[in-house]
Amino acid sequence: MIVRLQGGVGNQMFQYAFGRSVAQARNEELLFDKRGDMDAPGSRMAYSLGAFKTEVNFAAGVTGAPYEEPLFSYGKEVYAVPNGMHFIGYWQTEKYFDSELVRAELTLRNPVSAQTQRVADVILAVPNSAFIHVRRTDYLVPLNAFMGSLAMDYYEQGMRHIRERMPDVTFSVFSDDPEWCRQNFQGCHIVDHNKAGTAGSGPGQEHEDLFLMSLCRHAVIANSSFGWWGAWLRDYPGKIVVAPTQWFSGNLGGRWSPDTSDIVPERWVKLWTQKSCNSLNTKSPRCLTRRK
Repeated sequence: MIVRLQGGVGNQMFQYAFGRSVAQARNEELLFDKRGDMDAPGSRMAYSLGAFKTEVNFAAGVTGAPYEEPLFSYGKEVYAVPNGMHFIGYWQTEKYFDSELVRAELTLRNPVSAQTQRVADVILAVPNSAFIHVRRTDYLVPLNAFMGSLAMDYYEQGMRHIRERMPDVTFSVFSDDPEWCRQNFQGCHIVDHNKAGTAGSGPGQEHEDLFLMSLCRHAVIANSSFGWWGAWLRDYPGKIVVAPTQWFSGNLGGRWSPDTSDIVPERWVKLWTQKSCNSLNTKSPRCLTRRK
């Protein structure tokens, strides 16, 4: 079977986890195809799986009939289609995963930077750590309006939900728009030293942010595969993960209506939110600050 790689690091991780797990279940050789948008001139995407302990073999050429994902929902038919198919999709659900295998291979291949390790030491030093993932920049582009940037009210609700159960919780914020977060999560530690890669510059260091997120015992995630992986990579007893009930904004122009009910695991807490691109005021939460 051949699995197409496309999108950013979070999407590539889903495609890898799907391929490794399903190929193992099918007892079939696995190859990957990365001819998609990450190799296009001017693309902001870079191949990023090399940062992990992955086993990636690339197809010399794409053969076999295409099999396209059934609009984001889990499809058990993938286990029954003929060998040699070319799987195209995002596969954003853990229902495909061999969880032990996926967590073992999606660990970092190399040690993190000294700056990332200092942040990790702070996270590990507190009894109840949580991360907040905020995604904005590409979600504010009209082309991506169907995703929808989450309103500040959602993050306030999520933080309140965790704090009511873990009063001593401390929060770290990870985002592609750190300046907006500094204005809206005042007093928080905004982790912004790891930058994303592009097709022109090559892989970035955003995988180190995933490592830091995974160290946190709780999470409030955006409607983004990146935050999803930060929350999923490690399980802790009593872990609380807050995710939006509505993954897409619903502004799809009548083109398609994907079923996203399989994206968020049932054990996670789903909160309803209105999608918004506006900056709203918020009271400063108790946040994680870096030790001098």
